[in-house]
Amino acid sequence: MKNKLKKATTIVELTLYMGLLSIFLLILFDLFSQIISTQTRSVAVSLVQTNGNFLLSKLTHDINQANAITIPASIGSSAVSMTLTIGTTNASYTVSNGRLTITDSSGTFNLSDVDTTVSNFVVTRLGNSGGKAGLKIIFTLTSNVVDNSNLKTKTYQTFVSLR
Repeated sequence: MKNKLKKATTIVELTLYMGLLSIFLLILFDLFSQIISTQTRSVAVSLVQTNGNFLLSKLTHDINQANAITIPASIGSSAVSMTLTIGTTNASYTVSNGRLTITDSSGTFNLSDVDTTVSNFVVTRLGNSGGKAGLKIIFTLTSNVVDNSNLKTKTYQTFVSLR
């Protein structure tokens, strides 16, 4: 009879395989967590950028369509809200609960996204006494999406005059 040797895994080999597998899994977990963190950060930045660009476009469009500026009332004065006369309708822009809202004859509507917070909304009326009025608008947008580092914040500033 021939002796048949059975091949088996020794404890040393099993320990070595488990150690290598553990290291491999730790590397994959770290890579996965970095990918998730980067994705969260890019979403936060994108929200601030997209919402900020939309608000600037909307405000610029509405000011260009306006017949008159009611608030702020006089040249050089500043306010935390803005009221425009567009056609026969008054439209008021204010920050309420961290969201920029517009109130007109059809109701109150949110202009900013729920994933961002608007703060430091200041409108300053500029221009000459005989010329067209203009508005300097400053506001800060903060993303409500939290990543590992911090909240993403950007301050926007623009100047728009009546046509």
